[in-house]
Amino acid sequence: MIARTHLNQNTACTPRLHRGFTQVELLVSIILIGILAAVAVPKLDARSGISGPTFTEMARSTLRYAQKSAIASRRRVCAEVSASRLELSIASQASASSCDTPLSSPAGVSPYVLDANDRQFQGGTGFTASSPSNLLGSALHFDALGRPLLSGSLLTQAATLSVSGGGIVTIEAESGHVH
Repeated sequence: MIARTHLNQNTACTPRLHRGFTQVELLVSIILIGILAAVAVPKLDARSGISGPTFTEMARSTLRYAQKSAIASRRRVCAEVSASRLELSIASQASASSCDTPLSSPAGVSPYVLDANDRQFQGGTGFTASSPSNLLGSALHFDALGRPLLSGSLLTQAATLSVSGGGIVTIEAESGHVH
């Protein structure tokens, strides 16, 4: 009887050393991998770079930064807009009407430049059209109140920049709000 009790105690108390994953754990893992794949894959285009809508968001962010910098520093900030570039500069003095100093990015890089030909975009992206038509190839200014100016005059209607690969950047006339 002692041997029998000893045998039952060993089998009942022995932990399972070689455990596998349960079906629930495997199912949850597969679902999470599927969700990540569905979200991450569309963000990348065929060239493994950042796609057009992301460039659009970066252009919006750059122009918002220009407007906020103008308000915070109480100086004029200029955004030089070309077909493939957006470069920011700031007036050296509050009373200056031209932008003569490169504006640093939030990371401290000077000048702040958004370039469609940058390696991260893999080319094929840039600004294709604008309204008003003279916005492309000129400087969009934000005054100390954050209002947008073009050719020295306040904008009377919203300005837009179209981005190849999809997306539109809009600058509102009265407020300078970028969306």
